[in-house]
Amino acid sequence: MTAEKHTEIDITPFYHNVTGTWSYVVTDKATTHCAVIDPVLDFDLSSGVASYQSSQKLIDFIQENTLQLQWIL
Repeated sequence: MTAEKHTEIDITPFYHNVTGTWSYVVTDKATTHCAVIDPVLDFDLSSGVASYQSSQKLIDFIQENTLQLQWIL
C-alpha cells in the first residue's frame, strides 16, 4: 500500500479592470514553486504604447512572498 501525497495550493487572483480579465498566481505551499496564469500586458491602442503595470503586481507578489516562479501559462 502506498501513501497518497497531497499538495496544498494557494490561488491568488489579480483583476485587470481595463480588460475585465483575471490573472492568477498558483502556489504549491510545500515547495513555494508557483505558476502565473493569464498575465496581462497593458496596451494603449490609441498611442500604441505597452506597459507592464499589471504584470509588475504579479512580480511584486512573487517577490514579497519569496516564491519561485516555475511557469507562465
